[in-house]
Amino acid sequence: MSLGQHSKDLLQTVAAMLGNRSELLSLEFAEERERLVSAVVYGVAAAILGAFFLLALSFLVLLLVWDSPYRYAVIGGMALLYGVLALICFSRIKSLFAEAMPFSSTVQVFRDDVSMIKGELLSSFPASADGEQSASAAQQTDSREV
Repeated sequence: MSLGQHSKDLLQTVAAMLGNRSELLSLEFAEERERLVSAVVYGVAAAILGAFFLLALSFLVLLLVWDSPYRYAVIGGMALLYGVLALICFSRIKSLFAEAMPFSSTVQVFRDDVSMIKGELLSSFPASADGEQSASAAQQTDSREV
């Protein structure tokens, strides 16, 4: 086979690989978009429903303790409780996005492709590497003779 044929085969292989990888990337992008939309919808719904629940519960507690001398302590305790719950929610959201690495399969496939191509390129040119070593050795011998 000629160098032109090898180049043509290599380009066809690379084009096929890029086509497969672009399909994988588009599938993962669609999955990631769907996951993000679902998370936003459920998050907004949970926030609204949770706010209504906490509002009603707060009014109920305040009505029950309004005539007692501890009403200010109860109000402060509820505010503290809501603050702690908000911090817990923020930390969970942060960990949710820290754990998920988008497009991890695509990145791994690209890394595998690069290592495979490097391995094939290095294994396909051993004769030229030996030829370069023997040529450099011949040059060193010639320079010593002069």
